[in-house]
Amino acid sequence: MIDNFSLDKLPSTKLLNKDQLPQKSGIYFAVDEKKRLLYVGKAQNLYKRWLNHHRYDPG
Repeated sequence: MIDNFSLDKLPSTKLLNKDQLPQKSGIYFAVDEKKRLLYVGKAQNLYKRWLNHHRYDPG
C-alpha cells in the first residue's frame, strides 16, 4: 500500500462532464458517490474509451 495516497488529489472529471475528458492516454479510476474505488483501467485515448465503452443515462 502507498502511504498518503488520495484519489482526491488526482485530476478528475465528473461522469456528467465526460465530454471534457482529454484525448490522451492515461490510467483512469471509477469511483462511486462515497468515493469508493470501483474500477481501474487504462486507455490510449481517455475520451474515446469512455465514449465507446461506458453508457450513462441520468434518467
